[in-house]
Order: sequence, then C-alpha cells, then structure tokens
Amino acid sequence: MTKFSKGEKTKKTIVKRVNKLFNKKEMLLTWDEMAAELNLSRSIITNYFPRKELLILAIYYEFEHTLKLFLKNHNQNSEATSLQHLKVYYSGVMDLLFEYRFSISYVLVNPMNDEALRSHLDSTYENNKIRLLDRIKNLVKFGIINKALLKDDNFSSFTFQHTNLLTTWVISYRLYDKNLGYKKMKPIYLKGVLDCYLPYLTSKGKFDYDNL
Repeated sequence: MTKFSKGEKTKKTIVKRVNKLFNKKEMLLTWDEMAAELNLSRSIITNYFPRKELLILAIYYEFEHTLKLFLKNHNQNSEATSLQHLKVYYSGVMDLLFEYRFSISYVLVNPMNDEALRSHLDSTYENNKIRLLDRIKNLVKFGIINKALLKDDNFSSFTFQHTNLLTTWVISYRLYDKNLGYKKMKPIYLKGVLDCYLPYLTSKGKFDYDNL
C-alpha cells in the first residue's frame, strides 16, 4: 500500500474535492469561491496549485491514473470475446469519464500552452489505438467482427469515429443533455459507441448485438 506524506494527502484531497465541485457547479470558480465552497483558506489551495490550469491538469491526471487502474483490472479479469464484454467495458469507462467530466471537457476544449501535455495526449491516443486494435483482433478471432475492419483504411476511419464518440460525449452532455441526467443519457451514448462496430459485425456478431 502506497504511503503519502501529509502534504501529498492534502493535495490529493484538494484535487478530489475540487473535481466534485467543478462537476457540480459546471464552471471554473474563482479562488475565493473555491475556498469558500471547500471551507479551506485560499492560500492552502494556491500553495499546491498557484495557477488554475495546474489544478485542472492535476484533476485530469487523476482521471488518467484511475482509468489506468480500471484498464489493468479489466484486462486481468476478462477479454473481449463478445459484444456484451465490450458493453461492460465501455460502461465502466463512461462512468469514469462522467466522474471527471468537467476537467476532461476543459482539457479537450481549451487549448493549454503545455507542450508536455500535448505530447502526453498524443502518446495516450497512440496507446489507445494499440489497445483498440488488440480488442478488435480478439473479436475477429471469436467470430464477432469481420476481419475487414483490420484493413488500414477501415481501421483508421473506425478509430476516428470510435475515439470521438467515446471521449467527446462528455462535452455534448454538458452542452445539451445535463438536464436530462446521466442515467437517462448513458444508454444512448453507450449504444452510439457500440454502433461503430455495426458495419463490421458477422452473423454471429449481429446475433450478439441484437441480444445486448
């Protein structure tokens, strides 16, 4: 079990509480507003995060750490052998995206003058493509997906569509659907992601899809 210093624990607590606060308020608050909402002094927050951009990035990296643990656990306990497995996997990913929705949408929409972040996002995208390709290869092996999806041009367009739906729905939710609630909208977003596979389903895959 990892041990943290008092300062590290305080920093992590601030990150978690501010994440919940930003999600609740749906806006980037001032330092004084944050301090008042969290019942902390402004100096305690700014001691760890002298700029709001750094606080947003800390929340975003906390999301990535949590997602990494989820992926590790998921990969250890199951593999993509059916669309039902995919549905469970995407459902878990979407729940994490929703938990960190404000910081994720902020990072995606607001350009940050941070070369390290830009490089990190590019690297993350490439790693996600590798995982996606492995997942598809597994579904091809189990007769769910037609191997035509593995062709470079098909996979490239599929990846573009799949990645955008799986990541930017948090922006659409905040802009258009938050009054309807996540519980109501999640099945629609989830179906949208799974529908990316529709053109490449085998007869077995279509049967699997119809029984989700």
